[in-house]
Amino acid sequence: MKAFVAAALLLFAVSAVADEASDARIAELEARIKTLEQQVQRLSALLDAATRSRAASAPTSAQGQAQAQARAQTQVEAPPVVVIQPTQETIRDEIRFQCMQRQTYEHAIGGAAPSFSSC
Repeated sequence: MKAFVAAALLLFAVSAVADEASDARIAELEARIKTLEQQVQRLSALLDAATRSRAASAPTSAQGQAQAQARAQTQVEAPPVVVIQPTQETIRDEIRFQCMQRQTYEHAIGGAAPSFSSC
């Protein structure tokens, strides 16, 4: 009977220690959340200040248009986009490669040995 009581008390002691550990972890996470919230508020304030100062120093509309035209003249145009249609052989090779990858993956997670001849 004493052994049963001792075992029950031991179980309660273990759960109490686990509860204390989880409480400490929760407190630690709450402190981290508060720190992150403060950082977000500080960064938001800095961002607001930066956007306000940028808006205040924005050039007038005539100056802005002149600067935009100057930038447009100095920018290099992008090369044209070339679209290449894949051939049937390229598509067939890609399907075979994906089949081999799938079989290798299935074998790695405990499936049957790969049979690449079926690809």
